[in-house]
Amino acid sequence: MDPNDAVQNKVTTAKRDKTVRSFSAFLKDDVGAVTVDWVVLTAAVVGLGLIVFTFMRPGVSSLASEIGHMLQHVQGCMESDGHSCP
Repeated sequence: MDPNDAVQNKVTTAKRDKTVRSFSAFLKDDVGAVTVDWVVLTAAVVGLGLIVFTFMRPGVSSLASEIGHMLQHVQGCMESDGHSCP
């Protein structure tokens, strides 16, 4: 066995051990857990808002259109001094 191979093998093992320790420390660390919880909660609220908007939009659009037509009728009535109002 070549001595350079043995040294290289020890260096590789040391790097792997350091990487495993670092990864293990990362998994045990919970500093950002609250931030992740808030991000998930906020995404859920936004998603529910979009779902509600999707189902309510047609009804609100129809109601807004009816209000627009009524306002046009009232404007016409006001401009004619009430002579063409029912």
